[in-house]
Amino acid sequence: MISGGIKESITMSLCQVKKTLSQ
Repeated sequence: MISGGIKESITMSLCQVKKTLSQ
């Protein structure tokens, strides 16, 4: 369960970074 939570956090962070780079 903990690993899944961390994975989700990393995925969300990557999405935000991609959006920032896109702009």
